[in-house]
Amino acid sequence: LLGFSQGAVTAVDIGLNPPPKLGRLGGVVAVSSCLLEESVANADKINQEKLKKSGEEAPPPPMLVTHGTRDERIPVAKARASVSVLKKMVGGSTKSMEGTDLVTYREYEKKHQMVTSKQEADDLLRFFGKHLALRNLAMENDPDVVDLAKHPEILEQLQRNSEAKEALDKFNKHRK
Repeated sequence: LLGFSQGAVTAVDIGLNPPPKLGRLGGVVAVSSCLLEESVANADKINQEKLKKSGEEAPPPPMLVTHGTRDERIPVAKARASVSVLKKMVGGSTKSMEGTDLVTYREYEKKHQMVTSKQEADDLLRFFGKHLALRNLAMENDPDVVDLAKHPEILEQLQRNSEAKEALDKFNKHRK
């Protein structure tokens, strides 16, 4: 999920508090943004709630926060402070399921703008490559490929077969 400015505020909020039907996001990118004042004010309370639930749910998705050092709308100091609070808000979960830092912060020589430099674009591509599973849409549309989520009876049969179960477990672990 990627957002710019106010959209990034929303993206981070959804990443921290995903609707139940959405499931875990692969990652969140916030460009030229900061946290809402109420989030900053309630960071300790939010952190305590997250710590209480930490055994019940997966850690929040990895997040990449980028900001311009010459941003006139959101001063870079406010962005840095927001990232510090964001790291607190993820509580004891400072590492993603992949074992990397949950919150990564990068600054670029730019104003309040979307991605403008090759370096920032490369950082986004590296983040996507590291955290988002690749999909083969041509294969997904192949009539010989079966979506096991839509066919629980096939999934049940496969789970009874130990070799197939091992392959499914490996696939599901990689998918997360």
